[in-house]
Amino acid sequence: GAEVEVRLREVAKLEAEAKEKAARALEEEERKRKADEDERIKRAIEAEVSVRVAEVEAKLESTENERVQILMQKKAEEDQLRQAEEEKRRIENAEQLRLIESEILIVKAHCWAQAAQKAAEAAESVEAKVRREMEEKMEAALAAVK
Repeated sequence: GAEVEVRLREVAKLEAEAKEKAARALEEEERKRKADEDERIKRAIEAEVSVRVAEVEAKLESTENERVQILMQKKAEEDQLRQAEEEKRRIENAEQLRLIESEILIVKAHCWAQAAQKAAEAAESVEAKVRREMEEKMEAALAAVK
């Protein structure tokens, strides 16, 4: 009886150890499964974050490209405006130059008219003097003939 009892206790002890090992193996299996699941979730999150980061970087690059395009367009518009202002000044200067040239021509014409008038007056004066002298000489000749 005692030997059977000792054997039953050993069997019970072995059963308890086997159950404990099985429980530990289940726990280890569950821990490993959970770790694998955690790792899978972590990789999925990292992949999603990587995709989102790439999208944000692409959006930033796109925004930077748009900003550069806007700056280039603004510079082009400023260049066009500056050219238009230079053209306007050039036209205004040309118009002022034409006005000045017209005024110079008017002054020259006035001077020529005055010079012609003085020349005519001088010619009239010389003509009148010559006529007077001729008349005096003719009167003197007539007086000498009488």
